[in-house]
Amino acid sequence: WILFESVTVVSMTISRLMSRRSIRLLGKFYSERNINGVNGLNMRIAEAGDSSKPLVLLLDGFPGHYHAYRHQFQALANAGYYAVAPSHRGFPGTEGADPEDPTAFNILNITSDIVSLVHMLGKTKAVIVGHDWGAPFAWTSGLLRPDMFYAVSLLSVPFVPKLVGAPPISELMEQLKIPGSIFYQFSWIEEGSEKGINADLEQFFKKIIYNLHYDGLSSREWSSPLGPLLWPQEWGKDWPEMQQKLDYKPMSTIPEEDIQVYVNAFKQNPGGLHGGLNFYRNIVFNDMVTRFQQGQTLLQPTSLLVGEKDPVITGMFAEAWEHQNAILPDLRQKVMLPNCGHWIQQEKPEETNKFLLEFLAALNHPKPDA
Repeated sequence: WILFESVTVVSMTISRLMSRRSIRLLGKFYSERNINGVNGLNMRIAEAGDSSKPLVLLLDGFPGHYHAYRHQFQALANAGYYAVAPSHRGFPGTEGADPEDPTAFNILNITSDIVSLVHMLGKTKAVIVGHDWGAPFAWTSGLLRPDMFYAVSLLSVPFVPKLVGAPPISELMEQLKIPGSIFYQFSWIEEGSEKGINADLEQFFKKIIYNLHYDGLSSREWSSPLGPLLWPQEWGKDWPEMQQKLDYKPMSTIPEEDIQVYVNAFKQNPGGLHGGLNFYRNIVFNDMVTRFQQGQTLLQPTSLLVGEKDPVITGMFAEAWEHQNAILPDLRQKVMLPNCGHWIQQEKPEETNKFLLEFLAALNHPKPDA
């Protein structure tokens, strides 16, 4: 019996180690669960760390999935934080929002989701981190609930304030209608564009990620600082046409198996990427319902990390990047990582973790039960 028990324990230990190793190979250092009642949603989250520790919320963008933060979960947990990344409304594992209703995906609803999640986690305060669309989600949460979000970290997208007297964003978007070219958002805003994208999710993820990755951005000369965000009109007006012109090669820092995690998750998601496309369909509406924020800025400690080759920085928000120090009164980090594209926390995980942990270490965190 003793021999049998010893063999069983050893066998179970080896099995756990092998399982842990397979997880390590994917860099998947998080557990997943659903929380019902998050602003009317049954929300899927990924988490790591002791839930009594300070909460760090990790928000991703489009085409996003919390697996994009796979390199940050354990780094945060090991440093004494409770890391949580939600799957946004309309994203894999989260139920309760119909992608056929684009208005349900406006920024006020998403901010309400984030606030409700903090409460459902038993917390009253959190540091909020946002990448891509997660950045405006994070700063909007910080502007509307500074009592809850006591520090804000932005990845790949600088803070863009609403200036007093600024024209509606609908007028600014007209300036992006450049003869002979198509700005990517105009293609994705079109009703029905989700059908072409969902028809081949593997190609969509591979080509979007590669062409905004440092490897892809460096592989060709682009005619505009917007790079692949602005494509020649002859490439076609919708994704299935134009993606044929985009290259794809395996990347140095984002393995194929990690891309497949995204592909599989959205293949199983009702609506595929439809919900995420609704973020773009709410750009004008979001501007209309948040114009009361004109002249407002983040007063909390703020951090900004970007990649030097990211067309979001070199093209879309170049001016905002240059003026961050003047815009944000408590900007503690403004870092541009070399040899890096848009997917900063995946392309440069060690550097991202270093700066994020330094930012967190300098904060006055609430007591463990808050």
